[in-house]
Amino acid sequence: MAVIDASVAVRWFVYGAGNESAAAWLGKLDLIAPELIVAEVGNALWLYCQRRHLTPEEADAILERLPAYFSDLAALHPLAGDALRLARESDHPIYDCFYVALAQREGTAVVTMDRDLARIAQPAGVEVQMLA
Repeated sequence: MAVIDASVAVRWFVYGAGNESAAAWLGKLDLIAPELIVAEVGNALWLYCQRRHLTPEEADAILERLPAYFSDLAALHPLAGDALRLARESDHPIYDCFYVALAQREGTAVVTMDRDLARIAQPAGVEVQMLA
């Protein structure tokens, strides 16, 4: 099992640095994420549409398929207290802290391409698989 963050999930669908390392995680393990990942990937897809790298139809199809890549999308409310504590302790926005809080709860690693997320996960005792 591993917690996948949005930086990795976006690379499953949109070409860019890290595509191969992100794709290597598909089908490997039970992949989980906080349900926030839908909003974060959706925001990235919106930006790709704004920049004309994706059509609206392509973005819609990707966002529709996204949940199927995960064995679980964890509800945010049960993670919120721990995520807020982590945000305060690390002086970091709460969004990334939901991924770390989920990894803590499940006793698993976070897979990310986001150095800021990795920076807050390690002091929280969460293993980080940093992809390039």
